Amino acid sequence: MCLAGSRIFVARSIYDAFLPRFVAAVRALRCGDPSSEGTDVGPVSSAVHRDKVLSYVRLAESEGGKVECGGDVPADLPASLAGGFFLNPCVVTGLSPASRTATEEIFGPVCTVHAFETEEEAVASVNSIKYGLAGSIWTNDLTLAHRVARKVESGILWINCWLHR
Repeated sequence: MCLAGSRIFVARSIYDAFLPRFVAAVRALRCGDPSSEGTDVGPVSSAVHRDKVLSYVRLAESEGGKVECGGDVPADLPASLAGGFFLNPCVVTGLSPASRTATEEIFGPVCTVHAFETEEEAVASVNSIKYGLAGSIWTNDLTLAHRVARKVESGILWINCWLHR
C-alpha cells in the first residue's frame, strides 16, 4: 500500500523498550487468505513481486542490517494457499537511514526501524528521501507533534493515528 509506514524512527530513550514489543506484534501477524477474518497479511501480487521483496531483505543484510523477524515465505500456510505469493512481515534494524533498503520503495511487508537522538536528526532523516506521501507521528507531547509536523515534508501526516480520513 502506498501509505504503509516502511521506515520507523524511534527516540533512542524508548528504543530498547519499543523494539521487542514491536517485533512481537509483527511476529503475531497471520498470513493468509485476505478474505478470511483471521488474516492480517495477504499475498503480494506475483512471484516477481515476491522475489523483489525478498531481494530487499537480502540487500538489508548485505548493508549490515539485522532481520529481527520475517523476511521469508511462511512455512505453515494451508495447502489451499500454496500457490499464493506470501511473505512473513519483516522488521530490519541496524541500517543507516540513508541505506537503499530504508530509502527505496519496496512495496512489500518490510519495515526498517531506526533510533534517533534529537528531533533535528529525526526530521532530517525523514525528509532526506524523495518519497514523502504519508507519515505519522506518535507521541504523548502534542506540542512536539505539531512542531515536528510543521517540519516534515509529507503529503499526508497523521498524529497518533494512521490512515484515519
